[in-house]
Amino acid sequence: MPYFFANPLYVIFTSGSTGTPKGVITSHDSVVDYLLNFVETFNISQNEIFGNQAPLDYIAGIRDIYIPLIVGCKTIFLNKSLFSTPILLFEELNKNKIRIPKTIIAPKTFEGVLYNNFDFLDKAEKELRYPMIIKEVYGSFGKQVYLAKSREEAVSIIKSLGYKDFIMQEFIETSYG
Repeated sequence: MPYFFANPLYVIFTSGSTGTPKGVITSHDSVVDYLLNFVETFNISQNEIFGNQAPLDYIAGIRDIYIPLIVGCKTIFLNKSLFSTPILLFEELNKNKIRIPKTIIAPKTFEGVLYNNFDFLDKAEKELRYPMIIKEVYGSFGKQVYLAKSREEAVSIIKSLGYKDFIMQEFIETSYG
């Protein structure tokens, strides 16, 4: 292994949510290993189109910058404003042919008017099958993302969401965890 691979590439600092910010040193070798494994795990080729919304100084930016350079694929920079309107985001992803999991937008309900008919799950079950992901539209970092392994679990999750907007997506095993 070349000597520079063991050298530090960058330092990522935590936000200090525990009261004390901390820095984590990342080596060249660690980043290269991560990127090559990511490419192999998700079968990324030169035909892929990446949608980048991460700031380039953020850790996800490392993936979004270097993977297209490694495999020779295209990157589209997505406007941050799209992320406050999921429908516009899905339209932009589709327009640019950026690969995403199969997604079905759940029918809208309102506060005080909860779901009492779950026939819309029929389409989701046919197209997505179980297990499927049920995701609150305005959630992030896995806190509002649920895995339903059966219709009973899906109904239970949806009932717990009340009137919140949500989507249903295909489960991609290699993305789990």
